[in-house]
Amino acid sequence: MLAGVHFIEMLTAGAKTQERLPLVVALHPQRGDAADFIALFQGLRTKARIIAPYADAQNGHLGWYRGESSAAGAPGPRRAAQALVPFLAQMQDAWPSVGKPIVVGYSQGAIVAMTLAITAPKSLSAVVSISGRLPPALFREARKTAPGPTIEIFHGEGDRAVPFAACKESVAVLKAAGFSTTVHFYPDVGHKMSRSEAQEILVTLERLLAHVTPTE
Repeated sequence: MLAGVHFIEMLTAGAKTQERLPLVVALHPQRGDAADFIALFQGLRTKARIIAPYADAQNGHLGWYRGESSAAGAPGPRRAAQALVPFLAQMQDAWPSVGKPIVVGYSQGAIVAMTLAITAPKSLSAVVSISGRLPPALFREARKTAPGPTIEIFHGEGDRAVPFAACKESVAVLKAAGFSTTVHFYPDVGHKMSRSEAQEILVTLERLLAHVTPTE
């Protein structure tokens, strides 16, 4: 546990515990599990330290926050993101690491990751958002934060839990604000991650890690 946050750890591509490694923080979806989500990264071909924190059980069903991300002021996502800032800082002190963390989030975890990109941009190098959105309350703040971290967005066009239209609105705001934003849309995918999407997420993450992994 770090900064009051419980987590699990996984090393990829044969990395050793004491190696100086880039950090990837994996934020599971609401009603999800860190152990299930961290399995996504088993096929990563780049050495990295994957840290998967657990959301607060007090929010119900292991949720990062209560309420809707579209609520006025977005208090839930803000509190969740704020609670993770000292965790991100202590991670870098706890292990030999390189660069700022990359935060990968799925669904509610992606919403928190996007909130971090706006409210604590100096704490991370990139965000990979899977089936998420930027809370509307943060749209104006995005213009003040840019260029901020790199943002990669993965979203199914058939998503009803986090509507595709909300994702597209977020993309438009981020690009207009000046964020380096790349989109990966899937016409026949809903709120669940497809196999091809999962593979493309790993390829994208390897590309992002290449910018923070030291040359040996």
